Amino acid sequence: MRWGLVPFWTKDVSQFKTYRTFNARLENLQESKMWMRPCEKKRCAVLMSGYFEWKTVGKKKTPYFISRRDGRLMFVAGMYDYVEKEDLYTFTIITAQGPRELEWLHERMPCVLEPGTESWDAWMDVDKTTWSTEELVKLLKPDYDESKLQFYQVTDDVGKTTNTGERLIKPLLKEDSDMFSVKREKEEALLENDNEQGIDNRGVKGDKSLKGEDVFNQKKSLKRNTYDGLKKNEEQEKTTLPEEGSIGDRVKREEANLSPKREGNREKRNIVNMLGNQKDSRGKKKIKK
Repeated sequence: MRWGLVPFWTKDVSQFKTYRTFNARLENLQESKMWMRPCEKKRCAVLMSGYFEWKTVGKKKTPYFISRRDGRLMFVAGMYDYVEKEDLYTFTIITAQGPRELEWLHERMPCVLEPGTESWDAWMDVDKTTWSTEELVKLLKPDYDESKLQFYQVTDDVGKTTNTGERLIKPLLKEDSDMFSVKREKEEALLENDNEQGIDNRGVKGDKSLKGEDVFNQKKSLKRNTYDGLKKNEEQEKTTLPEEGSIGDRVKREEANLSPKREGNREKRNIVNMLGNQKDSRGKKKIKK
């Protein structure tokens, strides 16, 4: 059994690009000839310990691992097909629009099934062969239960298909928990979603051009500039005014605090003294009048 559904009518399996059929969109199951037959007669549940998803910010992609909190296997709605001449079974995973609580990570997610529920029984019913798009969406639309699912950041090595091992699903230790805070990322994503709808933080429609990340960066920049400004002023004050101590230090401090009037009088006295000390061309001192 291989991941990436290959239709039964495929003539040359070696030329089929299976990466294009890793996932099947829920909303397209009754719209695409690729998916209509498997959806009618070849539905299945795919077992997994969890799945990887990448959070994208600009050009940076950060991998996360999503799994059940209780450590049990996860069941995801899927479909399969069989190419008889190649004796090849392949499958695909069905994805749908993700719930709002997970939009900070990705807009889509696999359609998770819970054994014993009505959704499970309906999807696995071999006698059910006719579906409408409305039925499928109602049946498989993902919801989010924080008590059942967990997610955490993992190593970037998961992006290399040659890498294997349990270490790929181990939580990545973060040196700066605030920088990589999942809670903060979720808040930013929700704020960005509100701004795209034209709603400000008071619930009032406002400027749609300002995204959540921009708001966060502006607040962070304002705090940093305020702190830097206070720190700079403090350093300048220490440089300009000497600390209390010796008599000379106190004199300098008082001189630095002179009013403009007293400062001007002192400059006049200095000029008069300089003129009094100058000598004329015959070598005699000029006498002040």
